[in-house]
Amino acid sequence: MNFFIALLLIALPVFAQAPSGRQLGFAGASDVLEANSDVLHGNPAALARPSLQRWRIDLPRFSGGAANNAFSVGFWNDQVAQDHYLTANDKDAILDRIPEEGLRVSGLVSAPLVGGVYRKAAMQPSEETAFHVTADRELFELVLYGNQLNRGYRLEDLGGEQYMLIDAGAAVGYRFEQEYIKGLYGGLGFHFYIGHFFDKVVDATGELSTTDSLLQGYGAIQRVHATSGDGIGFDVGLLGEINEQWAVGLALKQIGGSVTWVVDEATLDAFAIDSTGLIVDSLDDQDYVSRSFERTTSVVTGGSIESTIPVTLEMSGRYDYSRRSLFLGTLRARFDDSAQGERGAELSIGGEYKAVGPMLVRAGLGAGGPLQTRYALGLGVRTSRYDFDFGASWHNGLFSAARGISLGISHSLHW
Repeated sequence: MNFFIALLLIALPVFAQAPSGRQLGFAGASDVLEANSDVLHGNPAALARPSLQRWRIDLPRFSGGAANNAFSVGFWNDQVAQDHYLTANDKDAILDRIPEEGLRVSGLVSAPLVGGVYRKAAMQPSEETAFHVTADRELFELVLYGNQLNRGYRLEDLGGEQYMLIDAGAAVGYRFEQEYIKGLYGGLGFHFYIGHFFDKVVDATGELSTTDSLLQGYGAIQRVHATSGDGIGFDVGLLGEINEQWAVGLALKQIGGSVTWVVDEATLDAFAIDSTGLIVDSLDDQDYVSRSFERTTSVVTGGSIESTIPVTLEMSGRYDYSRRSLFLGTLRARFDDSAQGERGAELSIGGEYKAVGPMLVRAGLGAGGPLQTRYALGLGVRTSRYDFDFGASWHNGLFSAARGISLGISHSLHW
């Protein structure tokens, strides 16, 4: 249990969401006209647009981030991540920042190993990691202060899920011949998931109460662990270039996405405390604790469990304001609870400006989703053969006041 609480706390300043530094600079908004291997995370229809480039190699890159609903980076560094014992004031300050609904920590890491585009087809193997952890506020009160007399504690909202897998994806685009708008395109994507780590708290229940003469309680935590699994998912996308300035896209991603894991072990940790009728013969009674506290651990091997890669609906738009500037917007909805976070919708908007020569600057704002409110900045370099992008975003605040951060970097060759 103490290890699980520590995991909740140390996960706060981790770095994750968009697969590229450019998209991260827009706070997660997608450019529906960008035809690179990251369409496996976006709209594959972009591959069908006419282009002078025949080849594109997306070199290894990384993006990652995490957010929580309680602690800022500054508070964590100043009040918690110090080499000293927690005082009563420190404990009060920690509890004051945890909402009544409990602590929520979410993180995503995307590390495309390499990617490629040839004409209207793309491929990309990517290392993907996601985690989502929840815990009751009462659990922190119990850990920080210990049992309080005439106080009941309940263990209900403790949960966590994490996976690490390789997403081997391929996509293709198709152009529809028509005369109504500048361009109409479709795209299909396929994902083959190769899992190599999965851990989930399947169920957690329990309660504890203490009086001046009685200690009673019970609890059970069921956890599943696996190191191999596989699964598939599909993407469908549609893109329309309305005119020289406007383009809109619609994509339904990870249709049927799931991973079936081969369970290495399923562990059930249970405890029960009942001090009723126990008589302590003396203060030296060494058997008192063992008689009042009964703990069991059961381990079962074999079987399988399925984890969800959430189905996502993404609606995006692009407006080219001038030759030097553009604006993007994306509305994204997840329909399943998963290690990526709870189901729900998020909105991202961003802009890009061509500053000097090949240099580009970006900014974005996002709200909702597992990483919550995001304020993003980014830089880019565009040349005839090489692109470089860097992005950073802060969640629920800026700089040291943020409750999470994300960083991303990407680069590519094209000809």
